[in-house]
Amino acid sequence: MNCWLRAADYYRSAEFWLLPDDPRRLATFDKCERASHKWLRYLGGEVVEIPYENGTSLPAYFIKPKPVDEKKEKSGKSEKTPVLISFGGLDSFKDELWFMTGHGAVQRGIAVLMVDGPGQGGALRRHKLATRYDYEVPVGRCIDFLSKRNDIDPARIAVSGSSLGGYYSARAGSKEHRLAACISHGAIWDVEQRFRDRGEGHALASHMKWVFGAKSMAEAIQKAKPFKLEGVLEGMRCPYLVLHGGHDVLGVENSKTVYEYAKAKGVKVTLRLTSEEETGAEHCQHDNPTLGQELMIDWLADVFRIDQRKLEFAA
Repeated sequence: MNCWLRAADYYRSAEFWLLPDDPRRLATFDKCERASHKWLRYLGGEVVEIPYENGTSLPAYFIKPKPVDEKKEKSGKSEKTPVLISFGGLDSFKDELWFMTGHGAVQRGIAVLMVDGPGQGGALRRHKLATRYDYEVPVGRCIDFLSKRNDIDPARIAVSGSSLGGYYSARAGSKEHRLAACISHGAIWDVEQRFRDRGEGHALASHMKWVFGAKSMAEAIQKAKPFKLEGVLEGMRCPYLVLHGGHDVLGVENSKTVYEYAKAKGVKVTLRLTSEEETGAEHCQHDNPTLGQELMIDWLADVFRIDQRKLEFAA
C-alpha cells in the first residue's frame, strides 16, 4: 500500500514541471492516478466521479473510516458517517490530499471526499475545466453526490481547501449553507492582489495561466479579480477555522485580515497560527504536514462532537 502511494507521489512530481501542452503530461498524470487507485484498494476506498456541468464530472476519491462496530455496519444499523470534502489549491490535486487532510479525517471517524475541482487535477487535464470564483457551485455538486448515499450524515458535511483552496473553501462556506463546518488551510483574502506582481517570468506562470484559462499573465490577473472574500465572508453561518503557517513564505497578513473581517461580521471563526518552535510554520505546514492535519481535524472532530477516545482501535 505504502509503495503505491509513494509511486503516485513520484509521478505527481514528474508531471508537475511539464508544460500544459506537453503530450507527456496527461500520460504521466494517468500513471499517477493508476498508482493511487491501487493504493486506494487497500483502504477500501472508492474512485468516484461527481456529476458537474455540461456532461463533465469532477474526479474524486471517497474513503470511509473503519466501523467501530462491524456487526452494526453489516446490518445497516451503524451511525451515519460525517464527511470532509477536501480540495487542494493552485497546484495540488486529490492524489496528494491524503497527506494534508485525508489520513487525519479517517483516523478520527470522518469520511473524506478528496476532489479535483475546476482548475485542478483531472478536471483541468481531461475536461479542460478552468477554475471559477464561485466555488460554492462545485462544492454544492459534491454535497448533492454525498446526500444520495445512505452511509453519510448530511447534517455533518464540512469543506476544507489548502493554499488557494483556502479561498475556495471560504467562498463555499459563505454561500453553501448545507455545510456544517469550513476550514481554510492557508488564508487567502484577495487572489488578484496576490497575483498582481507576477509576470510571465514567474516560475508558475504557465501553470497559473492554465488554471485560470488565460493566454497571458495579464489576462490571468484580470480573471482573478472576483476571487476575493470582502463582501462574501459575512455569509458564513458555520464554524470556520483558519490554519496558517506563522512564517508562511507567502506572508501571514492575509490570515489576520480574513480572521478580523470574519470576526467583525459575527462569524464563529478561529485563527490558529503555527510557530517555528512547534514546527509546521511554513506554507500549509509543508515542513510538518502531520501537525497540520492534527490541528485541522481535531478541531473538526470537536465541531462534529466526536469522542476520539472511542475510536482508538478503529483507525
